[in-house]
Amino acid sequence: MALVGNMTIGGMTPFKGSIVNTSITIRVGNMPLSADSFFMAPCCGMQAEPSGLSVHGGFFAASRTGGSGSGARSAQGPRRPTPPSGGGGSGGDPKLKGHFKTILERTSTPEKELDLLEDAITGGEDGFRWMEMVRRAVAGDADFSELMARPLARKLFDMTRSVLAPLPDNFTSEERTPWGGTLIPRMKKGLGKWGKDLVVGESWEISGHPKFPNRFALSYAGKRTTIEIRQLEAMFSNNLYGGFAPANEVRSMPFLVKLLNSGGWEEYKGELAVILTELDEKKEAVGLRKQLGLHASLVELVGRNNDEIHQGILNIENRADGDYPEIAELRALHRRMLTKNLSVQVHPDSDFKGLKPGEHSKTEAWIIIGAEDGAGIYLGLKEGVTKEQFAAALNSGDDVTRFHNFVPVYADDVFFIPAGTIHAIGAGVILVEPQETSETTYRVFDYGRLDDKGRPRQLHVDQAIAATIWDGPRGQDAISKLRRMPETVPSSGENAQIVERLFDEDFARSERLTLTKDEVFSGEGGAFRGYMVIDGGVSVIKGKDNSIQGEFMRGQSFIVPAAMGDFIIKNSSNRAVLIETSAVR
Repeated sequence: MALVGNMTIGGMTPFKGSIVNTSITIRVGNMPLSADSFFMAPCCGMQAEPSGLSVHGGFFAASRTGGSGSGARSAQGPRRPTPPSGGGGSGGDPKLKGHFKTILERTSTPEKELDLLEDAITGGEDGFRWMEMVRRAVAGDADFSELMARPLARKLFDMTRSVLAPLPDNFTSEERTPWGGTLIPRMKKGLGKWGKDLVVGESWEISGHPKFPNRFALSYAGKRTTIEIRQLEAMFSNNLYGGFAPANEVRSMPFLVKLLNSGGWEEYKGELAVILTELDEKKEAVGLRKQLGLHASLVELVGRNNDEIHQGILNIENRADGDYPEIAELRALHRRMLTKNLSVQVHPDSDFKGLKPGEHSKTEAWIIIGAEDGAGIYLGLKEGVTKEQFAAALNSGDDVTRFHNFVPVYADDVFFIPAGTIHAIGAGVILVEPQETSETTYRVFDYGRLDDKGRPRQLHVDQAIAATIWDGPRGQDAISKLRRMPETVPSSGENAQIVERLFDEDFARSERLTLTKDEVFSGEGGAFRGYMVIDGGVSVIKGKDNSIQGEFMRGQSFIVPAAMGDFIIKNSSNRAVLIETSAVR
């Protein structure tokens, strides 16, 4: 639940109980921890602490769902099993305890602690054991409580109760996302040492996925290093995500947020106009125009939307009579243009029988923050397209974009893409993509794209056809159902900031915050939240002690862990726009 001034945003149902502001101290071994906010359930008084677990992170939450914490979703994303440590089960496991002296020795000096952290990051057994012992110590296991007196463990513990600032360069390679553009590095200007012409398709802004996990700068013992979200999860996932998970359970980030940019077509349109003008000037092209049903010049295509340009060029390529050199030039240019489109693809839902071990469903949303003139997305299927017709076209290698709805897009558009919906992002778009934490993608059609070694990317035609929902809405009905109209809730009084609910689904909720002048946004603790600054700049203030947690500018993201408690986001520019993704209902 978010509060702006005295106003509740989004019409959410508050927790049915009262909040008692109190100050108590509970000890985990020799470590005192304060608990500031306790939820009291009306049916049974103050919630008792679960057996074997202790209050931690300065945060105690009574669950609305039986274990996820106040305001947190019951599903926190894929669970990651505890890494092997020579044993499992309770903290009294003799095999794990047998390594305790070794771990104590390896944390006896700051230098040794850093070595052990590096061991954890690189997958060393002692690193895994150390993280498991710390997790059990935080959960109340006295056998390992001495570890929490070590300075590094305490520092990392405190990190997960404060704003976390991921490093801003969590970029995919050009090989992985060959369709990328240059807008992401430009948006992040001043945040790192990269050129303005660096090609980046995706930046994984809020990510616990093992392929591109968030990394955080860490200064300790006079040295600078980094730590990944996965190490923080392994020790303090309750601080991050709320609630009281058992000591032998490591929870993962409940969602993933990417910044995505497809390269544009503007750079090609001048060359395209020249080629089409040359065709116009040739006598043979007059017949070509009639054959294609064009009543004006061929060059008029340049002013149409990207799909009309694409389909028009396909028409010329496929139906032109004669061997014109301009047709060969047009075909080569067209291939270069299509390399900026993302592949046509589909993601499976959780019931798909073809999921392999470790694979998950993938539902996502697209929040458009910019687009070239004529740019758009392919969304769902047109009326009348059959499964058999689509499969036959794929098997013959035909371009299947003609079967899809093309939707021109503009800044601030929002679309929700449920698993099973066939889709593609076209050229010239930059967007924020909140999604389930999953990489399961079935590529249907890739425009004949080749890598730098002349090899096509892998397609997954059979899986894609099987995973596609064929009896869903079609045509304009599909577009209307997948387009989300933000629910705008302006605040009252002097602070006239705006909060727009973009979507609220099982895997996450997303809102767009717009602040002007000295406006502030007040948020409640108890749930995991990720923010991306789209425009302007903000500072984040911890509500308890009014301390500034960090200042963030355009292109930066930050995380508010569940254990941080109440907080304030204050505008520090003329106008600030942020996208919030959270595990709050």
